[in-house]
Amino acid sequence: MKKGLVLVTLVAALGLASCGEKKAKDEVSPEITGVEDVSCSVNETIDLLKGVSALDDVDGDLTSSIEITVMPTLTVTNGKVTPAADGDYEVKYAVSDKAGNEGTAFATLSVTPALAEKKMYKKYEFNDSAVGDFNTFFFNETPGLVEGSSGIVKGNYQIKATKVDGEAWHIKFENSKLATQAGADCKIAFSFTSSVAGKIKVEVGGVNNVEYDIVAGANKIEHTFTAKAEETYVCLQLGMLEVFTLDISNVEVTQSVGEDTYTNVTPDFKYNTEGVVWGGFDGEATIDSKDDATTVHIKTTGGDNGVWQSRLYVRPGYDLAANKKYKISVDVEAEYAQSQFEICINNGDAEKGIDALYGLSLAAGEKKNFSTIVKPDTAKDNVTLQFQFGHLDDLSLGNKLTVSNLKIEEVGGDKTTETSSYVFTPEGLETYNDAESAAGNLYTNDGKLIYEMTKIGTTDWHNKMFVKKIKLEADKIYTISFKAKADKDISCAMFLNVFGQWDPRLSATVNFTTTEQTFEFSTTSAFATDMYFEILWQFGSEANAKLNGAVIEFSELIIYAQDVA
Repeated sequence: MKKGLVLVTLVAALGLASCGEKKAKDEVSPEITGVEDVSCSVNETIDLLKGVSALDDVDGDLTSSIEITVMPTLTVTNGKVTPAADGDYEVKYAVSDKAGNEGTAFATLSVTPALAEKKMYKKYEFNDSAVGDFNTFFFNETPGLVEGSSGIVKGNYQIKATKVDGEAWHIKFENSKLATQAGADCKIAFSFTSSVAGKIKVEVGGVNNVEYDIVAGANKIEHTFTAKAEETYVCLQLGMLEVFTLDISNVEVTQSVGEDTYTNVTPDFKYNTEGVVWGGFDGEATIDSKDDATTVHIKTTGGDNGVWQSRLYVRPGYDLAANKKYKISVDVEAEYAQSQFEICINNGDAEKGIDALYGLSLAAGEKKNFSTIVKPDTAKDNVTLQFQFGHLDDLSLGNKLTVSNLKIEEVGGDKTTETSSYVFTPEGLETYNDAESAAGNLYTNDGKLIYEMTKIGTTDWHNKMFVKKIKLEADKIYTISFKAKADKDISCAMFLNVFGQWDPRLSATVNFTTTEQTFEFSTTSAFATDMYFEILWQFGSEANAKLNGAVIEFSELIIYAQDVA
């Protein structure tokens, strides 16, 4: 065979072999990168394609082919949009290659209202505290027999007795003009720490002297009475104590007048119905449910034995209407002592979205009814009782707790309850320190506000400072601004919370350092109606507890407001 014929035959064979191979199918979608959540103001134009690109493994750069859709619908021109209304929008990016493979990516466009100039809404002055109508009486008929001093010391009203004679009324902490309503059922609560244990008396209206035991350390004395006039004389008779120092943090007066009526609106539900009762546990526990009750058997808890580590949820399937008053009550029984547990009243999965009952306890074998009155300002769906039983007094025994007789009642009638709190901190500013886990004082010094924590708890609310009951108006955006420093680096959680319930409208982490900083945090949307709020700084945490105390110094606290255009 000739060489030319062989070469032609070989080329032909290779050509046939090549034609027999199948081209690989393109099944890989293009990849879109650079997509991030973005924000802008109303009537501001924003380029949604900025920094975004698309690449395909076969077709190469497909950036110019990206299509953008926005829901709720906005007109997109060359990747740019100009929102006319505030709110959150879903942005979808899509691109296809020649083989029909589609790549997608999603982001959120947050549009804030167009705002007027920022103006000062409220500025807090860190002036020295006043004692109001409270004072201390030292009997001085016989000179040198009873001696002492009183006044505000680091945010507490301090009574220091250096000489006593054992006569109860010879030393008194008193208020002769306590505002009351004639005929009102009242409760007065004195919270204080004492340097000594002993006995004191509570006097109301010159009579009704009731004796109470107190301990060295934290005390809370609660005394009930019926008011006879618009002004009532009340006092603590302290002369029975040995030489002492008493630091009074607050006095709280609750008055109830009128009559309530109750209409049972509890739905017909059974505790063993699927979806009504279930548990979530860090430790080991089981649930035994019947038609009329459910029992949780807690064997162990996880972590640090906190109340939240074993939970029981009861969902009766009832919705609360806005601005209507309800009484929610439930029975709980414990096999062994349960010195700590909580009941969070949620709307659906929104923890504490309606109310919360803290600091509850039961003795071994005790059955007790727990109740609260709520009046939500907005409708609340799917009332849920979240029982936090995780704290075990005896880890070796565990515990068995039974929940029954859950009742929801509409409250009518004309009965009202009013609470007045007398504190010795700057006006509108208060602090709470859990008696078992924390300690601290709030006071002013040289025009500055000082929160001195001598002991920090492990849970956020164990140490908290708050600005109480601020009225914020509708149709405004608010900025909370403050200048502060600490004696050591420390972090806390800050909230702008609806007063009287757990419904934060602003939350942030604040990192204090030894250098003074200005912190500013703003709400993202305007309120539909005027509402009352509180600002909270919560310092309790595992990390902060190891600091062995901290001192926070505020030199300025201002609320700014901007009208929504």
